[in-house]
Amino acid sequence: MAYNEALVVAGGIAHVPLLVTVLGFFDRKSAGRYQSVKAATEAKAKADAKAKADAKAEAEAKAKAEAEAKAKAKALEEVNPEDSEI
Repeated sequence: MAYNEALVVAGGIAHVPLLVTVLGFFDRKSAGRYQSVKAATEAKAKADAKAKADAKAEAEAKAKAEAEAKAKAKALEEVNPEDSEI
């Protein structure tokens, strides 16, 4: 039994809203998952960058403290050269 062209077109048009709804549902689900993964990745990258910056600042502070200690020891040695030979 053959269908005329108008009936086939009407049936196709009737199914378009159904397909749009189903595909939109899956798009929203996958977009939500994508956004949550993206946010987690960005948060991890931000935390890593902060940890790296903190480690660098700590290393710089330690180097500065060592330099100040050396400068202070050198200044004391210049003031009292006989004490430094002990």
